[in-house]
Amino acid sequence: MRNENGFPISFVMLIQECFVILSNLNQGLENLAKGSFDDTYPRYFYGAFFNISIAIERLLKVCLVSNDILIKVKNNEMIATITNLKQYGHDLSKLYKESIELCKDCLLYTSRRG
Repeated sequence: MRNENGFPISFVMLIQECFVILSNLNQGLENLAKGSFDDTYPRYFYGAFFNISIAIERLLKVCLVSNDILIKVKNNEMIATITNLKQYGHDLSKLYKESIELCKDCLLYTSRRG
């Protein structure tokens, strides 16, 4: 299925998700810059770390989903459902470890190709 510009809907959804990630990261970094260690603006730190952690989580999930789509489409297999992604929950360390394994696989693949 494609949108009115001819792009696959999945690609459009991926781009929209990237804009959400960018927005969360931008807001988090802005709040981090506004925060101070005196009692004047401590609330900014909560917003900063919350938004940054959400951005990291979403980015890692996009990486996992994108890789899954690429592999499954290449092999004509069924693409993972949202329930497969829910197994990670909000566990950033689990998502990070899975992404590192994904990077290792990619590096091995590209180094074999020359």
